[in-house]
Amino acid sequence: MVKKQNKNQGNYFSPFSTIMVFIVIMLVGFYFVPLLSVQLNPSHKANSLTVSFTSRASSGLLTEQTVTSKLEGVLSSLRGLVKIESVSEKTGGQITLEFDKSVEREKIRFECSMLIRQLYPQLPAGVSYPLILNQNTDEQTDQPLLSYTLSSGLNTFELKQYADEYIKKPLSLIKGISRVELYGITGYETIIEYNDELVYSLGISVSDIKNAINLHFTTQSLGVGFKNTNNGKKNTFGLILKNNNSIIIDLEKIPIKENSGRIIFLSEIAKIYHKQQQASSFYRINGKNTINMLIYPNKNTNTLIVAKNAKNKIKELKKKLPQNFLLSKSGDTSQYIYRELKKIAYRSLLTLLILIVFIFLAYRNLKYLLIILFNLVVNLALAFIFYYILKIEIHLYSLAGITVSLGLIIDNSIVMADSLKHGKGKGVFLAILASTLTTVASLSIIYFLDEHLRLKLSDFAAVMIINLSISVLNALFLIPALFEQWGFNKKKQKANLRYLRLVVVFSRIYEKTLILLIKRKKTAIFIIVLLFGLPVFMLPDKLESENLFAKAYNTTLGSENYKENIKPTIDKYLGGSLRLFAWYVFDNAYYGEAQETELYVYASMPPETSIKQIDGLIKFIETYLLQFNEIEQFHTYISNRQSARITIKFKKAFQNGNFPFMLKSRLVRKVIDLDAVSWNIFGVGRGFNNSKGATIPQYKVAVYGYNFDELDQQATILKNMLLKHPRIHQVDIRSNKNPYYSKKRYDNYVVGLDNWKLAAHSYSSQNVYSYLKLYGIHILPDMYLNINGENKKITIRPASAKSFDLWKFMESPIKKDPLFIKLKNVARIQKQKADESVYKENQQYRKIVEFEYTGTAKFALKYLDGVMDEYTQQLPIGYSSKLLDRFWFVLQGEKEQQYGLIFLIIVLIWIISSILFESLKQAFAVIAIIPVSYIGVFLGFYLFDFNFDQGGYASFVLLSGITVNSSIYIINNFNNLQKLAKNNNVPPLVLYLKAYNNKIFPVLLTISSTILGFTPFIIGGQNEVFWFALAIGTIGGLVFSLIGILFYLPLFMGLKKTGT
Repeated sequence: MVKKQNKNQGNYFSPFSTIMVFIVIMLVGFYFVPLLSVQLNPSHKANSLTVSFTSRASSGLLTEQTVTSKLEGVLSSLRGLVKIESVSEKTGGQITLEFDKSVEREKIRFECSMLIRQLYPQLPAGVSYPLILNQNTDEQTDQPLLSYTLSSGLNTFELKQYADEYIKKPLSLIKGISRVELYGITGYETIIEYNDELVYSLGISVSDIKNAINLHFTTQSLGVGFKNTNNGKKNTFGLILKNNNSIIIDLEKIPIKENSGRIIFLSEIAKIYHKQQQASSFYRINGKNTINMLIYPNKNTNTLIVAKNAKNKIKELKKKLPQNFLLSKSGDTSQYIYRELKKIAYRSLLTLLILIVFIFLAYRNLKYLLIILFNLVVNLALAFIFYYILKIEIHLYSLAGITVSLGLIIDNSIVMADSLKHGKGKGVFLAILASTLTTVASLSIIYFLDEHLRLKLSDFAAVMIINLSISVLNALFLIPALFEQWGFNKKKQKANLRYLRLVVVFSRIYEKTLILLIKRKKTAIFIIVLLFGLPVFMLPDKLESENLFAKAYNTTLGSENYKENIKPTIDKYLGGSLRLFAWYVFDNAYYGEAQETELYVYASMPPETSIKQIDGLIKFIETYLLQFNEIEQFHTYISNRQSARITIKFKKAFQNGNFPFMLKSRLVRKVIDLDAVSWNIFGVGRGFNNSKGATIPQYKVAVYGYNFDELDQQATILKNMLLKHPRIHQVDIRSNKNPYYSKKRYDNYVVGLDNWKLAAHSYSSQNVYSYLKLYGIHILPDMYLNINGENKKITIRPASAKSFDLWKFMESPIKKDPLFIKLKNVARIQKQKADESVYKENQQYRKIVEFEYTGTAKFALKYLDGVMDEYTQQLPIGYSSKLLDRFWFVLQGEKEQQYGLIFLIIVLIWIISSILFESLKQAFAVIAIIPVSYIGVFLGFYLFDFNFDQGGYASFVLLSGITVNSSIYIINNFNNLQKLAKNNNVPPLVLYLKAYNNKIFPVLLTISSTILGFTPFIIGGQNEVFWFALAIGTIGGLVFSLIGILFYLPLFMGLKKTGT
């Protein structure tokens, strides 16, 4: 008896030992669950370094020519460098170096620092030593995880001190929190407004005023003193001279200068008053000026755990808050992530429940069901370990991979369990391994996709590959051990005569159907080919070549008669489902993103704008938004004098309706007359994904070249070419790829000094600069005074600065003892275009030509391709252009690449099948089922008018692997039966029918379980980005794969009816 068990088991460990090993590893796997990074969308991680420097140049182009290009020249020699980008401004520059993932960052950082150290002595004077910073780029917007509103009876200075010490500091120590910022707290400043004319008449300068104030409050050391003690020793002590005036009111009493024997005090020449300092940035919620605390998370961290820890800490801090101190939550982005993950978890559990019920109804055996479930739990627990080791994030796409893999894991379990149940042992393992390898091969091509799709789907592929690989390991060791430990053996069970009769009846019907199809083999294959479709509709209208083939083509298939009279009919009847999909689904598909529905309003102002002006403009928009009850919240962030952002969130009931579009249109009309501002208004999330053509996409073409001025001209040529189309109304040219930055080049007033005239009057440019500075916008205080431990800000300005205009600017005297001159005598002022930043990519200058096309992406890209072909031909040598962000139009322009990758999947599956079956013909029969399954995808999206997004493409990839599994199981069993009946001369069709009857039950189970597993993801409708398209494509493909397996697999195998 013992010998029999050892033989069946075939393991070095007993079943109990094997199970215990898996249980221990399972417990370890559950330990890693809280350590996994949880996000809503995948983050873009790049192995990159940033080199930044400051300089004093007259323009960004000069900085690029004298500093940036030299740094790029030496840094381009670094090993493993994939991409180099730079931006140069007159105040400095930044170079971003992106390396291959295999490069060790610390080593390359050291090499980079060595190259910079060698080059630095050759850089112009005034250039700071370049800093090297580690950088992980992330395409997600840097948004706060939590926001709180603070209020108290304290003044702003005391409130800030308390918040910094007792709130910010404890929160900053929480693991996973990047920073905590306070907005709305501004201290007070002292303004000293002096009388210009009186000051000049008394011979007092601004420097005199500053020096007098400093002297009044300065504490000075007088040295060291000695004191004799009682025991004759000398003790040393410090001597400090300190003014007793320690309050800001004493400013009025400060003596400034002696004039004609009389002391002039500050109160005689200036007015002194105290006011709240003007904020340099704003953060408001619903337009209210409150004190806001924003908590930002680190990248690639578990945001749900970070938010939970932060909220728990704030609960503790609230208990210790002083009286009348209120801290209330105003925003929580983790709630949306939590809701989305909860919804996915609910659907995953529903999927699992459906599969459990299905398996139980199919086998009606509780032990069998428990084996399948235990294997599933162990599989996932083991997978968590690899997720952590390989740093795989848990987000929408990786969760999709986990959920989809549940059905495939169960499929492998069912096939192995069915083999063990019927006493076949582990003989089916090679078929399981081959079928798993085909799925892994199909998923691996995701790593060859366009960069953006690859970043989205790489984790989807990774988790599926991990889960399926572990399922093979479990099928080999765990399931046999469970079967033996729980007492499964090959018992003779009472036959269900009614069931057997049904099997016999259906087998005879199936046999007769197969014989009929074999007789009409050519007709059957012709029908399925027509149903799939021939790509005749993709034939070009005309060939541009002059060779013999092109002439023959143009006179036949390219003739006007064929195109107008014959081609429409040929395309219709020969194009099949492929034509319907290509014309009505694929060409009109749009890219979706799993985000909360939000509307963004970006404003960019000219450089001379004050913070007060941009704040007033944004308040105008805020007042308009307050009238809409459909808005849940809007957050305003004014980062500086030139840029502002409003993020609008909608109430749940209105997120997926028409209101977001209506508000966007109204805002566009509202700001259209504000010409001084560059606006960018756009929406993200499901509310802006659920309607085709609801938003007009922006198309961006990058033009590259080695000469900056010539590149500007070439970009203008492309702009003029695009404007010829009636559906293109505006084309913008800029350097930055980021759409949030200004598209306009604003005007500046430039003061040109005449150095000869300055020298003739004994003046220098520094004298003029000091004068001009007084009348400019005071962004920073002139001086700080430390009084009683508090930094007091002092701003000194002329009284006339309030009403200063261009005429006064040129007519006012510039004083230099004992002389003065007017600015108009030594300078002239003129309007010029503001200096723009210089952007380079891979050491080439770059310009972005951006436009909107009113129409579908299909026709926009068709027109753009024609323009680009014409434009590329006239470009000088050394210049190039390319369309950016093509992924937004779902593979519109990458069809050749996508077809090539699908073909690569089929080749890989053919190779794996050939190795397993040792037959090229049988391997061909396996891959022939794949196009049959694609018919289901084509018709599913076409008939029900569903959008084909990245989930749809994932369904193509997934189907390529899983539809062949059933064929592999049947053919593998057929080959085994052939070996057993080698000397009995049994006809192949009889053996195939026996193999079919042996495997059709687990095949139907696996296909049905996969279809049922995807059913819950159809519930949310098209608003569910990725999930819905993945479910529709997979279900449609599996249904048609069943048709292929039942009726076409024997035909593709070349079976004949003789001898049946």
